[in-house]
Amino acid sequence: LVYGLWQARESAEAIVVEAEIDVLSFAQAGYSAIAVGGAHMSREQADLIKRSRIERLYLGGDNDEQGRKMNKQIKRLLGGHVELFKVDYGRYKDANEALLGGMENIPSIIENGKRLYLCNKVVI
Repeated sequence: LVYGLWQARESAEAIVVEAEIDVLSFAQAGYSAIAVGGAHMSREQADLIKRSRIERLYLGGDNDEQGRKMNKQIKRLLGGHVELFKVDYGRYKDANEALLGGMENIPSIIENGKRLYLCNKVVI
């Protein structure tokens, strides 16, 4: 149901993305990521994440309209349960495209992101 969740259980933070290839791209750079298998997260997937050890989640929907909709949906489903941050792909569509542009692009995606929620408190 949530690709990569078994590995993310080892970490308190993960990046949620649409596709499995993006999980592999982040993993190649040393980051824990999970995929929901498209631009939609189900309530069942959200419940699995809530029951995991993840405390900090980076919203990594693709840098397009569907990805932005997915990020908003995840904010509604998980806001208040985990710290939420949004990644910043810059000129790239997703993690895989950023990786193809060079491994050095991956850390900046995370570092240039912004905090959206800190537990139950909105901070934007």
